[in-house]
Amino acid sequence: MMDQSPLNPNVIVASNYFNDTLVLQNVLERYYNGTLSAWADQNVIIPGSNYLLLGPAAYKLLAPQQLNYVEQVIEGIKNGSIVVPYNATLPPSGAV
Repeated sequence: MMDQSPLNPNVIVASNYFNDTLVLQNVLERYYNGTLSAWADQNVIIPGSNYLLLGPAAYKLLAPQQLNYVEQVIEGIKNGSIVVPYNATLPPSGAV
């Protein structure tokens, strides 16, 4: 869950990016202020910890209006104004 575009920057449009530093900061903050155990028992979503990271190909393939919209959505996910719903149920094996 990191930038895959260096593998083939002409083909990879975007990568699923996971900000593990942000997650660790949240865990350590809760540990030090004594709220980690209550927090760990929940399905917690940390705004900005997981989002789409555009690769160089995106800037070549998307029209400026499309690129602007995608960047706005990514920024909304990072700053918490857009919350991606959590769903722990995995699709059945072989589902499309």
